Amino acid sequence: MKYFLSLCTFFAVFFSGLSAREPEAFLTYRPTIFVPFSNDFRKTIGEGLFANQFEGGFFTYPDWSVWGNVSYLSRTGDLSGFRDSAKIQLLTLSAGASYHFAMNIWNCEGYLGVGPLYGKANFVDPRQDRDNVNLNRDALGAIVKFGFIYHFQRCAQLDLFCDYQQLVVKSHVRSGSTKGNLTLSGLNTGIGLGIVF
Repeated sequence: MKYFLSLCTFFAVFFSGLSAREPEAFLTYRPTIFVPFSNDFRKTIGEGLFANQFEGGFFTYPDWSVWGNVSYLSRTGDLSGFRDSAKIQLLTLSAGASYHFAMNIWNCEGYLGVGPLYGKANFVDPRQDRDNVNLNRDALGAIVKFGFIYHFQRCAQLDLFCDYQQLVVKSHVRSGSTKGNLTLSGLNTGIGLGIVF
């Protein structure tokens, strides 16, 4: 967690010193569909998981912005042959910087961003041994962001996005030996609605 906070502080301090653009802040609600890459995860929980995201940030330089994002998803998956269901709860925090490029289409711009990601996962799988029934761990990862923003009504914007997250939560039994990892890497895609002020 301390490494994540250190990286966030670096982004904030570095880009806050670049002030060649009139400051603009933004706050966006991003309903998201998470598509996991892990086949085992898709079989256990399913694919196309819905998540809620909130993202805020500000422009610090003509073509750059800094941002912070919080995301939460919760899903229950039914397993044939088991009385109990598999469950996942995932909270992620990320922060970073994005480069924005103008487009000669309507009032749109594209962006590409990158930053560190912190995830807290609570995973219950009835197929595992008792030591691993409830996995409650955190991990550090990374996120790469790509999307298009459409500006309208001066203070509003639509954000069509596709984010790639890399996150692996390590699982251990009580003896300390590694039993398996929970791979939470995948794509987050959707359309967000935001305000600019």
